[in-house]
Amino acid sequence: MSDFLNSISHFWHNQQHYFIDFEASGLDPRSYPIEIGIVGCDGSCFETLIKPASHWKYWSQDAEDIHGIIRERLEDGMKVAALARQLNERYAGKTLWADSLYDRVWMRVLFAAAGLEPAFTLGNLYSQLPQSQIEVFRQHIKTPVAHRALQDAFDIRTAWFNYLKAS
Repeated sequence: MSDFLNSISHFWHNQQHYFIDFEASGLDPRSYPIEIGIVGCDGSCFETLIKPASHWKYWSQDAEDIHGIIRERLEDGMKVAALARQLNERYAGKTLWADSLYDRVWMRVLFAAAGLEPAFTLGNLYSQLPQSQIEVFRQHIKTPVAHRALQDAFDIRTAWFNYLKAS
């Protein structure tokens, strides 16, 4: 194993890390987050539907077909400000790792609507890899039948540790 992979494996196996995923109303610039899932290396989980802010109106049927969440279900979700506060309380000072740049967009949209700043960092998982290893890592991510935030976060965590074991 290369020195790089030894050091990264040691780092990841000896720290508490979190993996995050969002589902959204679509990929249009007017889209917004509708579900969040976070899983820790220790197996801890957090997930909730997100009740849309009053100005969040856009909805994509194509996105609904992928995640299977109907807009009416979001009325039972957590309010944006309450969710942002809870995320800050739970993950203050920590790094949450995402495998998509869209997750950064959804986090920004969520916290802007709440009028707050995150007390944690949202990290790009691919930034932890040399360019030559990105495709190798992607091969470890299973493609789910239905996308849901918590399951996707679990799959990302599993893929990351499978990648580390195989490297």
